[in-house]
Amino acid sequence: GKTAAAEEEDEEEDGSNGSLGLKISVAPDGIGEKFGPFHGTTLTFDDNLKSWDGKTAAGDNPKLYMFEAHEGSKVFDGVLKTFVLPNGHKAHFYFSGKAVCDPIDAKLSEPPRRPANAGDVRLELPVADIMRELSLPKLESLNGFRPKPMLPKAPPPPSALPPGIADGDGGVEAEATHLQVFVTGERILKKETYLEREVPPPPKPAWKINQSIFKDRAKECEAKAFFDTESVQRRACGKDWARMCSKDKFAGMLQREAKATGVDVSAEEQIADLEDVLNSLYPYMMAMFTYYAALSITGVFHMHLNQYTQCLEETQIPDPDSKSIRKSDCDTLFIMANFVENKDDKALKDVNDDHALMRYEFVEVLTRIAVAKYGKGWVPPGGDGDPLSLPGAVQHLFKVNILPNLSAEALQDPNDFRKNRLYFEECDDVLKAHRDMLLAMYNAHRTRDARSGQRSKALKVDQWQALMDVCLLVDRDLTLREVTLCFVWSRMSVCDEVAGFRKLEALTFVDFVEAVGRLADYLRIPSKEQLAQYGWDNALSYWLFKRASSSVAPGGSKG
Repeated sequence: GKTAAAEEEDEEEDGSNGSLGLKISVAPDGIGEKFGPFHGTTLTFDDNLKSWDGKTAAGDNPKLYMFEAHEGSKVFDGVLKTFVLPNGHKAHFYFSGKAVCDPIDAKLSEPPRRPANAGDVRLELPVADIMRELSLPKLESLNGFRPKPMLPKAPPPPSALPPGIADGDGGVEAEATHLQVFVTGERILKKETYLEREVPPPPKPAWKINQSIFKDRAKECEAKAFFDTESVQRRACGKDWARMCSKDKFAGMLQREAKATGVDVSAEEQIADLEDVLNSLYPYMMAMFTYYAALSITGVFHMHLNQYTQCLEETQIPDPDSKSIRKSDCDTLFIMANFVENKDDKALKDVNDDHALMRYEFVEVLTRIAVAKYGKGWVPPGGDGDPLSLPGAVQHLFKVNILPNLSAEALQDPNDFRKNRLYFEECDDVLKAHRDMLLAMYNAHRTRDARSGQRSKALKVDQWQALMDVCLLVDRDLTLREVTLCFVWSRMSVCDEVAGFRKLEALTFVDFVEAVGRLADYLRIPSKEQLAQYGWDNALSYWLFKRASSSVAPGGSKG
């Protein structure tokens, strides 16, 4: 192999023998204005070529160096730019001349237009001017240089014109044969088949009452449940029994009548058994008191004398032939039970009506009636001949007079409607859909109290009745009595009717929702088919016509 010095000598000999050395003529913008006319700086490997000013030493000719750029190398960051070569490799270029030059854009010549006939076909291909200038060396600097042809030789001209072209016209007249291009197309139809499968909706989660519109009831009521429980009823009966026994006249009557029964059981045992009997019959007593108290037009939370008399007549308790249970005797028992011994009880005084019975007073008068009718040693006919004790007399009163003669409404358990008609997913969905409207109605009719001037926290019975009048619901089919019953049946039980009277006389929002449900159950609303059969567009038009033709005056009283 040759040494580097020998190779350099060979390269110099090749240059002196006329071989072509690669050179690039470049110059920065505006250099001519500073140094005068020039032909560009020459970058070459030929030592015979000097820099543009002619003053640079031979050993310091401008040179362009190229070396590979390695990925991850930080040596030349910010010093040299990285260029991508046609083969995809990256390289750095370093210029060692005196002049720093800007690149010159190589503008290619405009390509010829597309030939339309034979005369438009050129015999030579266009060559870019810049490429031609770069490919040809300077003859004055290289003696004896003959450039090698870069393009293939052009084909010889045709010896004869194509047939159909007139002689002497050069093949450029209108009679020249034009090139024709025929393009045919065929429509491609793409068929796609889709299979649709009906996806069933996700299963609906099981309905839970603690997530329904009634969810707040378990937090608000004393039972801490969605129904009135036996525990609440036992506590309520215990409260009423304690208030009854706190009256000296009632406690003395029990001692006296227990001894007069003629049974072998002591008075104390009879009184203890009487409390157990009252506890077992207490749901019926509460139902009776709620129903007959609601029939009053002056106060629906106390039983007045007229409703008390109606209850006794319907249960066939007064006996005109008896010496102790005639109608006048029953009125006397009403007065005795209504008497309040402790005048200093301010809480009782605030809620008690001196002319009507409270709940515990109604339990007391039923006990007095049982003793007057079936006590004092009375022996039931057809029995074993033994007289009835105090608890036996109360049981016999309910067995013979009350339970067989009272209507289902008078003995209605509010839990039955909740269990069989209200607490269902379908009802919950409808009530939830109208919850905002129901809440707006509830809040709008909680009017301010005339004495305190404060808005009541719950809906009272007079406000509920006013709402029914505004909605035009009270008529011959839905009376004011039924509207009031919907109110009182929707309340949850309160253990102490004295301390909890404010809860007893008003409806919470959940109670109000139940009252609306009971009201809807009372109404006789025709179905869509029935409305269409009789020519009504909707239920509202039917209801307005029914209201207009009704004989009910404002306020719910029949005219």
